[in-house]
Amino acid sequence: MERQELLKRITSNPKIFGGAPIIKGTRVLVSSVLNRLADGEPIDDVISDFVTITKDDVLACLTFAAASIPSKGSRT
Repeated sequence: MERQELLKRITSNPKIFGGAPIIKGTRVLVSSVLNRLADGEPIDDVISDFVTITKDDVLACLTFAAASIPSKGSRT
């Protein structure tokens, strides 16, 4: 799936978690997914625990995080 398509899976709404980024159609915070991955939890376990998300949603969280980091140059 293309980066732009993955990024469309992430949204924010000021009425949900104060506008923190979430996976569209869920109440799963991007930060919750990223923190679990950072703790070394396998993707399949994260998906199992958050039953409303898919592997593409997890990839969307990683893509969102990467896109949030300023860089001097772009990789193509």
